[in-house]
Formats: sequence, structure tokens, C-alpha cells
Amino acid sequence: MEEFKVHFKPQNKSIRVPKGTDLLTAAIKAGVVIAAACGGEGLCGKCKVLIAGTTVLACQTLVESDLLVEVPKGSVESHEAMKHESEDFTKGIISEREKSLKLSPIIRKVYVELSKPTQDDNTDDLERVLRAVEAKIVHARIFTRLSNIKHLSENLRDSVYKVTAVIAYEEGSIEMLALEPGDTTDRLFAFAFDIGTTTVAGQLIDLNSGEILNAHNICIKSKGVDDFKRSGLIEYNRYY
Repeated sequence: MEEFKVHFKPQNKSIRVPKGTDLLTAAIKAGVVIAAACGGEGLCGKCKVLIAGTTVLACQTLVESDLLVEVPKGSVESHEAMKHESEDFTKGIISEREKSLKLSPIIRKVYVELSKPTQDDNTDDLERVLRAVEAKIVHARIFTRLSNIKHLSENLRDSVYKVTAVIAYEEGSIEMLALEPGDTTDRLFAFAFDIGTTTVAGQLIDLNSGEILNAHNICIKSKGVDDFKRSGLIEYNRYY
């Protein structure tokens, strides 16, 4: 397939793309941020760029030859302003809403100090861990997966039988997701994502305090991609 070089100014970034690729896609692949509130549908008119002094919409302009593209300051600033406003709005709304809610995450950590095996107490290591964790959780029976058992004995010895169990509550049962050496109960974080039509919002949350440590939004170029396909594309870094 025939390819052409697209160079973006003032970012001084270049990318080779197949003939017929639209400029917005080329910009995304080159790591150049251009405002596109409508997701590249040609509706918002915000992705304006200059080619040989002519203003065009990046999402509606196809690459048919080598191009020198100038990205106006406004196209970048409007994207950055919208992104920061959205992040501040998201953090503010959620912070205020959560003040009235009781924090109850489905992922928790339980620190336990286990007794070491003796001739009088030869309970296997897995049962020893599960019993200790269950003793700190009312009316609960815990299960775990094979991956957590493979190196269990070695990990217990290395941590001097002082470990933190990462557990998850789901549909009336509790699963031990991981076993961490020492006391790590003060470090419990989660990522939350909201995948919309033109925007993906992400937050880093401290599950111990409920504090939103950071928030970040990006505009995506969807062109009719449904939510399930979009989530897969995001996972493989197809969007910026």
C-alpha cells in the first residue's frame, strides 16, 4: 500500500501513513494533540489545521501526498482547556457526592501475622492463611486460585509469616486475589474509567480514604465504533 509522510508543525513530528488516511488519525498516530470534540465526525469544526495556507478540518482531509501540516495554537489550546475543565468538573462533582456516601470498596486488604508450623501444628500453609483472614472477617469463607498457591510456602517464609491478603467481595463470596509480604494495608488503590462516545475519563482513587488522587480525560476519535470495540482499542493504545 502506498504511504506518504505527514509532518506537523510546530510540534516537529512526522509520521508515514497509508494513502487515504485522514489527518486526524495521522495526528493521533504521531502523538500530536488536536481538538476533536465530535470524535472526528466533522461536526464540531474544532480540528482546524493549515495546509499550504488553506484551513481544513483534519478529520475530513485525506492524505493523498506528502504533506506539511500546521496546527494552529487554538486547536491545541481548546483541547487542553476542555480536558482540564472536564477533569476539574469530574473531581469536584464526585468528591462532593461521595461525602454523603459510606466508603465500602469491594477490594480490601487484611493484614495477618501467622504462627509458624510446628510438630504440634502441621496445618498446611493455605489453610493457615485462610483461617487467619477469615478470623478477621465476620461470617465469611474465602477461596483462592491456583496461581496464589504455587509459591505460597516460599512467600510465607520470606515474609516471616507476616502477610497482607488482598480480597474481593463478589456475589456473596470472597476471593483472595493476592498475598503481599508485610503490612501493605495503607496502599490500596484503584483505577476507574468512564468510556463515553467521544471522551474517556480515568481516575486514580485511594480506596482507604476515597480520595481521588488524580483524574485525566482524553478525547477519542470514534467514527461509530461501539463501546465494546472502543474499550478493546483503548487497551491496545490505539487512541491517545
